[in-house]
Amino acid sequence: KKPQAAKGTATSIVENSQGTLFVGTWGAGIQRVDPKVPYVSLITKPDNKTLPAIRNISALYTDETNNKTWVGTSGTGLHWLDQDSGQILKVQSTLPQHLIEGVHSIAQLSSGQLYVGTSQGLWQLSAEGETLAFFRHEPTNPNTIGKGYVRVIEPASDGNLWIGVGGTGLHHFNPNTGKFSAYRHESSNKESISGNYITSLLVDGDVIWV
Repeated sequence: KKPQAAKGTATSIVENSQGTLFVGTWGAGIQRVDPKVPYVSLITKPDNKTLPAIRNISALYTDETNNKTWVGTSGTGLHWLDQDSGQILKVQSTLPQHLIEGVHSIAQLSSGQLYVGTSQGLWQLSAEGETLAFFRHEPTNPNTIGKGYVRVIEPASDGNLWIGVGGTGLHHFNPNTGKFSAYRHESSNKESISGNYITSLLVDGDVIWV
């Protein structure tokens, strides 16, 4: 039997320690790619049957310690996938849904804390998925995160985070203080970043590629 092609538009791909790929798609949920068999579509409906099907995947992150894959969606928030059973569960939070329903990026620190970028700010959770804090733009606070979609999150070697926000530049976040430092394009400064709409980051030791 020939391998089947993944359906939908691929938006994110992660790999677990067994070499299995999980492909997030726009329109067709999650596809599982086992190295020994053809593509297999995973369940796209959460364990709670009253919730809508998960079809528009915007971000994935694999947590090898807990054998789970975090699943970010556009419109239905954050879920987690048990890699063994294929069960998908929605992460519950007391936060207003409009703050967390649009997920764009996911990252995890060595401490286990999870950081999720949404259309409204930065969501901090424990390794078990409990909400710890939410950071959103505060116009009168000079140490706030910028306004816009949190497109990308990359842990730094010092335990801090580099965060790219669509429209308001690159941000450095210190989890211990809860403060953000912004780096933005300045037309009068040739050494500033070239633009403020950040879509991808790569941390290479003490160097960050934007």
